[in-house]
This record gives sequence, structure tokens and C-alpha cells, in this order.
Amino acid sequence: MKTIYNIKALCVVALLGSAATVSAQEDKTKEKDLNREMTLEREYDPTVQDASKVNTLPVIKEPVVKKMPIDYATFTVPADPEKEISLLPSGNIMTDIQYNKRRGYFNFGGGTYLNLNGDVGYHILSTDKDKLNIWFSHRSTNGKVKYIDTDFDKVKAKLNDNLGGLNFKHAFEKLSLDMGIKYGYSAFNYYGLPVYSPESSVALVPENFDRETNQVNQAIQAKIGVESKEDAPVGYLLDLGYTNFSHKYALSKEQDGPTEHTFDVKFDLNARFGGEQRIGRGVDGSLERVALAVQQTAAAMSTAKPTGMLPCIRNFRKNLQAQNPGRS
Repeated sequence: MKTIYNIKALCVVALLGSAATVSAQEDKTKEKDLNREMTLEREYDPTVQDASKVNTLPVIKEPVVKKMPIDYATFTVPADPEKEISLLPSGNIMTDIQYNKRRGYFNFGGGTYLNLNGDVGYHILSTDKDKLNIWFSHRSTNGKVKYIDTDFDKVKAKLNDNLGGLNFKHAFEKLSLDMGIKYGYSAFNYYGLPVYSPESSVALVPENFDRETNQVNQAIQAKIGVESKEDAPVGYLLDLGYTNFSHKYALSKEQDGPTEHTFDVKFDLNARFGGEQRIGRGVDGSLERVALAVQQTAAAMSTAKPTGMLPCIRNFRKNLQAQNPGRS
């Protein structure tokens, strides 16, 4: 019995061994098939399958509109407006300038570069017969400026402008008398660089030109005139004026500047026609005398402005005057 069991055991072992050998051979065959390499020796032309767009329209939902009921009033109210046409009043055009009750004014301002501006005026008399006023204006600066494209130091730019006047007017029974005087004073320095050219022998050096001396201009103007009343049948106007202008220095401090004297005269004669219109003729002229200092020798030159007679039309109410447009 023991021998039979041993034979059976050997048979089982032999079968298991042969099965294991066959299984190992099959595994090697499969592995060889999976790891097989292929070499292609021709061009590869890949192709892409055509795709078609999916055309799908969304579903549109129609909104539900609910009609609201509207109730209208069926009753009426009788109306009986007044059958009357009324005229509208005219608008306020403001053609007349309102009289300013203030008798004077004053303003003052300052800024950089020591800029100062000031104005003052006052009506000393302001009645129907007499008017007297005085006024004065001032403009000045005293700041330092720098030259462009140069290495020079800053220099002061000085300016001092003053202008004042006095006016008087008196109304007589048949005419009015008008008088006035003005005085102007202007001082300044030549702080700018002179005109320089390459051919000039003068070197462009700040010490070669005067920037400190103040040049002074002065002007005095006086006038006197008479004028008839606006409602006079024959109107007339006579104005006499004198102006004196002087320059302190000429091209240098060693030479006196020029002086100018001007005399002006104006005469107008007119008569009324057509109610509020006037027609007449006007005459005006001037005489000028200029005194120049050339090499310490005074030279005088006088010129006379031609006197012209020009027609004029004057409005009686507004006191406007229209003259020949060709007048210079």
C-alpha cells in the first residue's frame, strides 16, 4: 500500500512540473508578441476625420403680454373762457444806464517780481452845473530776470509808470466849459542785451552797456474847450489842446533826449434839421515842434498837420457824431 501512494505522489509531481513548463513557455511567447518592434520605411500621411457642426437652435419662449384694462372717464365739464384780447406790456430793455451814486474808486494789487498795480479816483464835485474829478494810476515792477542762452547773472528789470489827471466842467446857461490836465511819468532801464552781430567789434560783455541808468519819459497834456447846449438851434464846439513830451536821455547819458511840443485845435459848427438831427462842418489841425540834441547842438524841427474841413452829422438827442470815413 505504501508503494502505491508513493507512485501516485510521483505522478502528481511530474504532472505539476510539466504544467509549469508549458505555462512558462506560453508566457514567453506572449511577451515576445507584445514587445515586437516594427520599422516602416515609407512616408506617413495622417488623415483627420471630417467633423460636422452641430446646428441646434435654442428654443425661444414667447413672453406673455397681459393687456391691462383701461377705464376712461365718460363725463365732461363745460368751459366758457372770457372772449377778451389783452395787449402784453413791452419788455424792459434797459436802454438807460443807471447813475452810480459812488463818488470814488480804489484798487490795489501786487505780485511776483515786485509788481504793483494801483488806481484811485474821486468825484470832488458832481452836480448838474459843476463836475470836478481827480484820478491817478500806478504800474511798477522791480524784479530780477535771467538772460536766455547766456551765463550772465540776473539783472533788474525796472519799470515805474504813473499817470494822473484833473478834469473840470461847468455848465453855463447857453454853453459848457470843459478843462483838464494830465501828467505822465515813466521810468525804466535798458535791461536787455544789445543787438549783436559777428561783424561787430564790440564784445558781448555786460560791463560794456549800461543797465542801471533809468530812462525817463514825461508827458504833460492840457486842454480847454467850450460847447453849446444840445438843444441850441446852432451848435458849436471849440477845443484847444497842448501836449509836451520829453525824453531824458538820447543815445547816451551825455546827450539830452528829444522834446516834442504839439498844439491841437478843433472847431465844429452845426445846425439842427429834421427834429433830432444836425448837419454841419468840422475843422481840426495840429502844429508839432520837435527839439533834438545832436552832438551837444540843439536842432529844432516844426511840422504842421494840414487843416481839414469835414462834413459831419450829429444826433441831437444822443450827442453822436459821424464824420467822413476817409479821415486819418
